[in-house]
Amino acid sequence: MCTLEIQETGVQVKPGGMERAEGFVGEFLVEFAAIASVSVQDDPASLAHGLKSGVGLPNTKVGTWRHDDVEDYFCVHRDGPGIMLELQPGHKYARVVVTVEHPQDVATQIQQAVAGQ
Repeated sequence: MCTLEIQETGVQVKPGGMERAEGFVGEFLVEFAAIASVSVQDDPASLAHGLKSGVGLPNTKVGTWRHDDVEDYFCVHRDGPGIMLELQPGHKYARVVVTVEHPQDVATQIQQAVAGQ
């Protein structure tokens, strides 16, 4: 499972060992200034579309999906809600979608950190 860590300048996305292998992506930082919006998604796996580099099974999406000249990063491992970070144009990913425990709390923390920048 991936974890999100709120740091001083952004949100650190930390794929676990299995996610690194499945999705071909290591840890990366999403700077607060890059985040356009934060939302809780009831069915985050349904957001994945396009060409994938990673694992795409029902309710499991790990890796990069390319569509409409942009890339999205997914680390989704189960039914239920997840966090979606929509990023400003010009960054590596257009969206970062991750399932986390207590997604509403995590979304609120990220929104507050973005507003404080």
